Amino acid sequence: MKPVAGTWLREGEPTVNSTLKRSLRRIERALLAGKRTQDVLIPLRNELMYANMKPILERLRGDRRLRLWICLTARERFLPANLRRIRRELGGARMISYRIAEYVKWDLILTAEQTLYFRRDCPMIYTGHSLKSGKLNPAGDSMKYGAPSRHEDGTIKYARIFCANEHEFRTVKDHFPDHAPRVRVVGNLLVDQMLTAGDQRDAILRRLGLDPRRRTLMVTSTWRGDSLAQSQGRELMDKLDDLLKRYNIIVSFHQNNFVREYSPDLDWRAEFAARDCPGLHILRQNETSLACLPAADVLLTDHTSTSLYYLFLNRPVVYYVHPNVRYDKGALILELQKIARTVDSLANLEADIAAAETGFDPDAYARLAAKACSYAGHGWQRMEREIYDTLGLRPFSRLSQQQEDKVRV
Repeated sequence: MKPVAGTWLREGEPTVNSTLKRSLRRIERALLAGKRTQDVLIPLRNELMYANMKPILERLRGDRRLRLWICLTARERFLPANLRRIRRELGGARMISYRIAEYVKWDLILTAEQTLYFRRDCPMIYTGHSLKSGKLNPAGDSMKYGAPSRHEDGTIKYARIFCANEHEFRTVKDHFPDHAPRVRVVGNLLVDQMLTAGDQRDAILRRLGLDPRRRTLMVTSTWRGDSLAQSQGRELMDKLDDLLKRYNIIVSFHQNNFVREYSPDLDWRAEFAARDCPGLHILRQNETSLACLPAADVLLTDHTSTSLYYLFLNRPVVYYVHPNVRYDKGALILELQKIARTVDSLANLEADIAAAETGFDPDAYARLAAKACSYAGHGWQRMEREIYDTLGLRPFSRLSQQQEDKVRV
């Protein structure tokens, strides 16, 4: 249910009379008056979102001025074993149910998910959960700056909106001008991790049980009917045996492809279970595609944002284009299509892979990578400044050693 504009209530709930509401607010103010820590909420919808938010969580955990809270907005999307692992990794972070979190007065909410409702007097920063592919949603609206970013009365939900590059900021100023004052260009922490990790190809392949001496094809796909997985999935499976004669193959599909509601025509769990063979690795639910990207010599992909991360490895791409996919103005994925080997079917996949390799222009890929992530290597410094400024605190990394020791006591 959506919230009633200007209240804490949701549609269909009884109205709280004004006297009781004033009393509750007075009690709340009294409780908050002596509070010595700032309460920060991080909502998580699935394990992929956790992987994207984890670098921020890890950096905030050391600051005792903050209390970190996690709420799982779709608990069923977490495997029980993985949820136990996540709880261990989060250490001192507290867990709270979404139904309760909606009504709490938070000092800050850091979210990568837009279809959530919280009190309007809680400042929110939209962090995003990947490099922006620019795909429009099924309604033809911007996924990041369209209707999901606004309250019902049209006002923008967020105090600040993080974006990865100056190109996106210029596009926002041109096409979403009322969002522009809230946008902050901060780079991308996952890109920073990739750039500092070094050459991990052989080590990753060995960890996955694949032969580093063979060339490796990685297949990544988003979901819905216009995705590579759902529109070309049968063709891909028919070619798999022949491809495995020449390549290691790593497959990373969006988790929704394994939910029958979202993928009614193909049961991918059954398909891959029947293809358990040497040279093939299917990413499990606790694995992220970015962790395996450095192992790929060639990427077969669609409009998933994973394709933009692959630019930083400077290796060839075969890009599947579905005619029904529409994009934001200035979407960088359109520029990737111009330099990649673009296909509209997998009928000649082996020939297309060869063409992608022979036609590969490393300089063009490097230029687009630089455009996709500004301030590479400095993402956290820029994010930290915006987060702590919103909280009204001095950034933890900039405290003197003496001050830092006091905070940790």
